[in-house]
Amino acid sequence: MARNEEATEALFPPGVDAHPRTVAEEIARVLSLPAGTRPLRTVVDFSRAGVDEVNEVLRRAQGQFVTRLGFGELLHVRGAVGTGPAGAWARTAS
Repeated sequence: MARNEEATEALFPPGVDAHPRTVAEEIARVLSLPAGTRPLRTVVDFSRAGVDEVNEVLRRAQGQFVTRLGFGELLHVRGAVGTGPAGAWARTAS
């Protein structure tokens, strides 16, 4: 049990307040964005484990696969204006 507690404490850099409230705040932030601008994924990563980088690789791989299957148009939100966070979705006019 002590080993598990030590490993868990070592996940977070010193001084990081990994409060669960931050997850709820991020959900509220995303929900407050206008339709068509919400990101496909968002990250709350107190451990700085590289989740953003993993998500970017996954986004590209999924996009290539869906396009190869002939459904690339599903990667775009029609009628949305502007650019969403981190370019998660391409926008096209309706």
